[in-house]
Amino acid sequence: MRELGIIQIYAESSQAKGRIVRFFKTLQCRLKEELRIEGIKDIESANISLKGFIERYNKKFCIEFKILFYHL
Repeated sequence: MRELGIIQIYAESSQAKGRIVRFFKTLQCRLKEELRIEGIKDIESANISLKGFIERYNKKFCIEFKILFYHL
């Protein structure tokens, strides 16, 4: 991760930890249901479906990153 310039930030509050746990539970429930609806029964099909799931999820829930400060 360092090679990519990514810094890991750990959740320090119980509220932040709860949010990430809730997020993963939501993802697991949504993905599981979508795979069931699509009739996915094998890993290969699930991987193909996952790409579409990620695109739809990001389109619906992601927000655009904005720079809040500038280096002087």
